[in-house]
Amino acid sequence: VFLLSQEGTLWRMKPDRSWEIIPLDYVTSAAISADQKLLLTGHRDGCLSGIHIENRQVAFTGQTISQSPVHRLVPHHNGEMLMALSENTVIFNLAQSSISATRDHDSDTPLAGAWVPGQRFFITGHKSTSLFLWEMTADKPAREFFGHDEEISALVVSPDGHHFATGDTGGNVRLWALDWVW
Repeated sequence: VFLLSQEGTLWRMKPDRSWEIIPLDYVTSAAISADQKLLLTGHRDGCLSGIHIENRQVAFTGQTISQSPVHRLVPHHNGEMLMALSENTVIFNLAQSSISATRDHDSDTPLAGAWVPGQRFFITGHKSTSLFLWEMTADKPAREFFGHDEEISALVVSPDGHHFATGDTGGNVRLWALDWVW
């Protein structure tokens, strides 16, 4: 069992049910890979780390992906990729412990992100209220969506990949269709 405190400390329950701190830099985000094999953490210094859940061994640590804190981690449903949000969107290959792609947002910080199930697309929501649909290998967004007046703070894609919902800091929620893309 792992716990992440509000202060950014990662705790692990030992077999005797006592707790110990896992020494990491200040943790700013955490996630578990879709295949449930890795505990992933993003750090204040722009680094990523991964710990094998089963044997508690470090998979990778100190992988610098950004000059700013990693504030959100979104594992891909296939267990092989990770979307890391900082000042940019970074697609990280978990199997190779390397960056696959970086999407520069020209100072428009992505605050939320989600993968489209069964596709090689992902969506990012930004401070500027912009929403972008990206294809993994493209340098430019496939589509931009408009409709929010506040920063995008939440984003989720339906399990069938045909719709997504967004929430903003003003408390507004919107439902979007993705059917036209396919």
